Amino acid sequence: MATRNPSLPEYTRIVGRLVDGELTLRPATATYRPPDATAGPAPLTVDILNAASHVIGTGSLTRDPIADSRSFDVRGSIVLPDDAARLRFSGDDVTTVEQILTPSSPTVRLTRAPAAGSRVEGRARVAWEVSPDVVESWLRYSCDRGRTWMPLQPRTTTTSTIVDLNDLPGGSSCCFGVSVTSGIRTATAVSPLFSVALKPCVALITSPGDGTIIRTGRVDLIGNGWWREAAEVEEEALEWTSDRDGPLGSGTYVVVDLSPGRHVITLRAGSRGRVGEASTRVTVRG
Repeated sequence: MATRNPSLPEYTRIVGRLVDGELTLRPATATYRPPDATAGPAPLTVDILNAASHVIGTGSLTRDPIADSRSFDVRGSIVLPDDAARLRFSGDDVTTVEQILTPSSPTVRLTRAPAAGSRVEGRARVAWEVSPDVVESWLRYSCDRGRTWMPLQPRTTTTSTIVDLNDLPGGSSCCFGVSVTSGIRTATAVSPLFSVALKPCVALITSPGDGTIIRTGRVDLIGNGWWREAAEVEEEALEWTSDRDGPLGSGTYVVVDLSPGRHVITLRAGSRGRVGEASTRVTVRG
């Protein structure tokens, strides 16, 4: 199985906590997201050194205040060369820290994932093998050939999980990616491409809440749709109905006068055969 997405540069994502000038690092992650723009407090400098103590690369970590001026969350992305031997973190009012790197990156191999070109639905098991000295693993999913990724679980020490594809966006170029870290060095394996059914638009009712009881018939209906594949809001193809009064109107905001009694209010969102529904119960006391 493929070991990485060759069309995108892979960065090592470094995060940690800076308290009273002392830096504590968390295990790094792999990411395709480029480094953040530096803003706010002076960033930390990251020097990448080889075994001969020559600087072979640099980067920076942003500092975001937590609750006071003495504590910061730090984060940033760097490209880590294969011959990197250690990292040196420095900055204003910061105790310089050096992190020794393992001689080589960990390895990861997917041992169970959907077959190339297959159409998958329902629950699927994903499993992987790692070596050596892996601290954490994390699983991601993409429906666009690995251009964007969504996390499927927190970082874990386990090497398998079951994924419900009915809850994920679909497409013809879906894949799983699993990344591992040994502290700073990371590695990623990406599954072959498979297809997952496109999902209906998700209908979301903001108001009224389920079980609402009112003494007059006037109700504000507020809601929208959400397309999972495109990560876009649907604000046009929205239809409201009542099981008691029939059609109520269309759009993200509708004001209606309901007849006395119990109503099941339904919002239908989407079009072209990809319509999703959500319902809420309202009682009008006449």
